[in-house]
Amino acid sequence: ENDSDRLSQIFFGLGRILLIEKKHVEALKLFKEVESNMVYTHEKVGLAVCYENIAQVFYQMGRYDSALIYGRKANFFVNSTRFGVNKMEINLLLSNVFKAINNNDSSIHYLRKHLILKDSIIQQDITTQITLANSNYEFEKMENKFSQELLTSQRRKNVFILLTSILFAISIIVFVFFRSIKKARKKSEELLLNILPKHTTEELKNYGKAIPRHHESVSIMFCDVQNFTIISEKLSPDFLVNMLDFYFSKFDDIITDHGIEKIKTIGDAYMCAAGLTPNGENHAKSAVNAAIEMMAFVKDIENFMMEKYGNAFHFRIGIHSGEVVSGVVGKKKYAYDIWGDTVNLAARMEQNSMPGEINITKTTLDMLNDEYRTTSRGNISAKNKGEVAMYFVNAK
Repeated sequence: ENDSDRLSQIFFGLGRILLIEKKHVEALKLFKEVESNMVYTHEKVGLAVCYENIAQVFYQMGRYDSALIYGRKANFFVNSTRFGVNKMEINLLLSNVFKAINNNDSSIHYLRKHLILKDSIIQQDITTQITLANSNYEFEKMENKFSQELLTSQRRKNVFILLTSILFAISIIVFVFFRSIKKARKKSEELLLNILPKHTTEELKNYGKAIPRHHESVSIMFCDVQNFTIISEKLSPDFLVNMLDFYFSKFDDIITDHGIEKIKTIGDAYMCAAGLTPNGENHAKSAVNAAIEMMAFVKDIENFMMEKYGNAFHFRIGIHSGEVVSGVVGKKKYAYDIWGDTVNLAARMEQNSMPGEINITKTTLDMLNDEYRTTSRGNISAKNKGEVAMYFVNAK
């Protein structure tokens, strides 16, 4: 598990057994697994041996063209190493492949290279044996003299290796531990940023709590589905949630583009606020522009929703501008929220709106600088506010 090098060794060993048993397809599959790992690590000796065995599989299957391709690959990589035995075996393989395709000149060429390497290795073995025999006598004389010193030195070496291994293991564990902590912290910060404004997240990280903030002028938008209760009775819970998610996910993208902060969703109601954080546009314009884009999206996909779901939601929107207080309350399941009469009046605007319409107050209208066509709708009575004028926004 999580040890690709050891897994490659196992696959290679199994592949060799399957090759001996002439189970070529199964062997080839395992050698290909080894190849993919070796290519990633660029282990030249491993690639050479792997390609040699793949070539052996194709050779035994009678697929000489493929055997020649992989034999040459093996030869390329082994020539950059000093492993004579591997070179010798690969040369013999290439000689056999060329012989099978009746290319006698190339077959003799690689057979000659194979024999030269073989003689060289044998000669090296003989030389080594002679050298060892000549030095064996001197070594035996010195052995008794230094046996105790060697034993002591070996013990020290073993202790050193043991301590080094322990320290190395501890270093690896500490590295993995802190990297895991770093990843977990990053993930938690990303999650917090997804549900809380950045400045609130920073306050929670630094102080363990969020400081309430007073905002003199923001624009609050409420958006909900007309006759949602009646529609929801006809749909399964999963189906209903999927439809809401489809719409609200797009709303998230739209308000993000306009620098607007999502506050929350309550059932079929979607609430957001412009002006809680600085942006380059008048917050009332940002809210109205986002509302226009949201309504355009709902209209554009109406036919698509009817075809896919057999139903489509018709949203109404209300907007009011004024002062609010924002913050996070409680200890569990942090939720960013805003409070004030502005919120209540924005909700009233939405309740008195119509499907496909954006209903705003005179306060919001005055901030739009006559850049939008509007239709007066008369007044409504609002608690603590008296008569409040309402307007439909038609277009920019």
